[in-house]
Amino acid sequence: MGEARRLQRAGVGGQVARALVYVVLILGAGVMILPFLWMIAVSFMTLGEVNTGRLLPRAARFTCPHVNLAKYIEGSVTSFVVSPTMRAGVQELHTDSYYVEMRQGADTQDWQFRLVNDAGKPVEIALVAESGGDLTANWQTIPSGGGLVDTGRGMSLTFAAPGRYAAADRRSSAARVDYVNCCEYPTWALEKQLAEQAGRAYGGPTIASDLSNCRTTKQKASYVLYDLILANYWQAWVTAKFSLYIRNSIMLTLITIAGLLVMCTLAAYAFARMQFPGRDLLFALLLSTMMIPETVVMIPNFLTITGNNPLLPFIRWYDKWPALTVPFMASFFSIFLLRQFFAQIPSELWDAAQIDGAGHLRFLYKVVLPLAKAPLSTVVIFSFIGSWNALLWPLIATRAGSRLWPVSVGLQNFVSEAGPETHLWMAGATLSMLPVLILYFAAQRQFVEGIATTGLKG
Repeated sequence: MGEARRLQRAGVGGQVARALVYVVLILGAGVMILPFLWMIAVSFMTLGEVNTGRLLPRAARFTCPHVNLAKYIEGSVTSFVVSPTMRAGVQELHTDSYYVEMRQGADTQDWQFRLVNDAGKPVEIALVAESGGDLTANWQTIPSGGGLVDTGRGMSLTFAAPGRYAAADRRSSAARVDYVNCCEYPTWALEKQLAEQAGRAYGGPTIASDLSNCRTTKQKASYVLYDLILANYWQAWVTAKFSLYIRNSIMLTLITIAGLLVMCTLAAYAFARMQFPGRDLLFALLLSTMMIPETVVMIPNFLTITGNNPLLPFIRWYDKWPALTVPFMASFFSIFLLRQFFAQIPSELWDAAQIDGAGHLRFLYKVVLPLAKAPLSTVVIFSFIGSWNALLWPLIATRAGSRLWPVSVGLQNFVSEAGPETHLWMAGATLSMLPVLILYFAAQRQFVEGIATTGLKG
């Protein structure tokens, strides 16, 4: 009986310990993924949302039309809301900031109001209590008891009861709100405004000029897709010339991986399957080079690509593709990883290949490489990540403003030029890391297999 209780307690204790390990692992994973989730969230925000320290975009931005960033004045304007319906044929309010200016009439002493846009121009709205009548940009009398006033153009505002009204204009203490319709996306509308203020041509996507039919399902879906999801990404893509940088990174990565697979596969096979004098000593020396910091070899490499190496004076690769690719076509870690896997292949397969008249190259191509898909995938992933994220060496090996810059250098340059526009930084960073994530998830099984099975037998 005592033994049974002891075993039972041991079993319960093991389950508790296992549960604690799982909790710690889940919490650790959560902590590690938080910066990534924050980066994604910020890439969808506006600059104003980022500057207020928000963790997520405002909920209002997920629908259109919507009002956002409202500033109410106690005792005067108490709310802004989207009108549920629009008058047929009436132009909806532009995507812009609006202010409610107030004054007291000189003759009647009644309190009056008008709506002005961010440029200070009066906006035509429906007459108070005559939402079906003409539009006017003139001053209008506030209803005697306050209450809801429908502009007739997509937005309504509510006045408090009289008693605490005060004069207000756009530059001082006026209630304000941002209104967003489904035709004019805020990102493009702001870019167009800035272009007009600077006296330059607007070069962004076409902005609709007819705002009388913006509340269709198609327009609402387009708003969510183009403004909420893709706006910052498009702006970062155009501003930072990411199309050029990503094309450069793709070429740099493909050339490097192709050269690395050829060089490392041949070297690893020679160390694993061939006998020659000094093989083990040479392999030990090769392993020892892994202890040398990467920054130490950058100066010799720079002298080599600029023709200042007395052993290789004919090389003139500065600001050319070979300078960015050739130095990374021999990875000592990749040679070691492949060598450990090749050494596991049974000798009987080599004997059978020899009987069929195969030499080393044919045996490598026909037998070894098909069996080595997992470690080769691991080598490709590591090489892809290293080449795609290269920053310091491309800066050293190319001129300022070079058209050979990869995406990491382009992103760093963009961060310097964009100033405090954090939302565009995060959009650019997300664009630059997407290929790495796609490759990893596509080759995840082979990657884990390659790490798990390499070196079990040497």
